[in-house]
This record gives sequence, structure tokens and C-alpha cells, in this order.
Amino acid sequence: MFAIAGVAYEDNRIPKDDTTYPVLPSEIKDKLPWGQMPLLEVNGKKLSQSSAIGRFIARKFKLAGADDFESAKCDEIVDAIKDFGQEWRPVMSEQDDGKKLEMVKKLKEEKIPKFMGKLNRIIEENGGKWLVGANVTWTDLVLAHYVTLLSNRVKIDLASGFPLLENLIKSVYAIPQVKEWMVKRPQTE
Repeated sequence: MFAIAGVAYEDNRIPKDDTTYPVLPSEIKDKLPWGQMPLLEVNGKKLSQSSAIGRFIARKFKLAGADDFESAKCDEIVDAIKDFGQEWRPVMSEQDDGKKLEMVKKLKEEKIPKFMGKLNRIIEENGGKWLVGANVTWTDLVLAHYVTLLSNRVKIDLASGFPLLENLIKSVYAIPQVKEWMVKRPQTE
């Protein structure tokens, strides 16, 4: 969102170890509002929690819809995307390959078609390009990120078979500022 808005910022990251999430040193963790990342610091003020940060930046840079209702729809869809992401947590932490395959199979048969189909319909009902309103919103960015991240982690193209969803993701990554950011961002998973 900073890149789209053309706003300079620092992107500080904590290196990961062998676990799913970075282990924060206590000297950092103790300084965070909730003891976890991400953290946005603006003019000495700290804001934590990814959705709160996303909403703040989206509103500040006009990426939260054209009015209060569109802004609320953005929030609704982001919350639904995060709920869908929670479905994958057990898969990501499962150590037994056989159990993991069964879990993925169930998600492929039940959850993926239902959720991705719903998103595809939302895009269609909104005119065929974006999830909310006439322009890109933070919701589109969150969706592109989550679908890409999950697809890479579980080696399944989650958007496959949902053409409007596939086009939305391509459209997000084709935004010149996003394209440029993808090239120069710090390389992590």
C-alpha cells in the first residue's frame, strides 16, 4: 500500500528460524504492544495487528473504498480471507506427511471450491475486476497476497478454475508500483 501511494517507508524484518513464525528476541518482543509482529510506527506512535495496520494505511491512502459502506465491505472480505487462512494453520504445522495430505485433500474438496467460488462471484457481482468498488482496494492486495502465499506453501494453485479471481491477482501484480516493489523488496518466503 505504501508503494501504491508512493510513500517512502522502512521495511524492517525479523529473520525466521526453522519454525513457521519468526522467534522474536525478548528485547524486541517486550517493546511491542501485543508482543508480536507486525508493527507500524508512524511519528513515534506504534500500531500492531495486521488488519488494524491495513485499515489504517488503506484509509490514509484512499485504498479503503469510495464511502463508508465500501470501506466496511473491504473489512468484511479481509476478515473472511483471514478466516480462510486460519483453516490452513493445522496443515502448515502438521509434521506427518500422510496426515498433511489428507488435510490438504479435504481442503481441496470442500473449502477451496466454496471460498474461491464465493470470491469469484463477489468479483463478478462487482463488475468483474475488483472485489469492492471501481478501483483497487487494500482488500484486493490482501487477497492476492494470501492466495499467492498459500498457493506457494501448499503447492496448489488456489485460484485455478476461478477466472475472475485469477485476473484480479494478475491485475494486482501488474500495478506498476506493486511490480516494482516485488522486485526490490527484501526476499523472504
